[in-house]
Amino acid sequence: MQQWLRRVPDDPSGLLRQKFRYESLQRQQQGVGKDDDVYW
Repeated sequence: MQQWLRRVPDDPSGLLRQKFRYESLQRQQQGVGKDDDVYW
């Protein structure tokens, strides 16, 4: 099990980068832009 876990890359910044890229694509597909945001 330990050998298998060591094979998983430890890259938290890459994970965040992918998350933001994914969320950005989701917003683009929904047609939500910066001008559509409501600021309080």
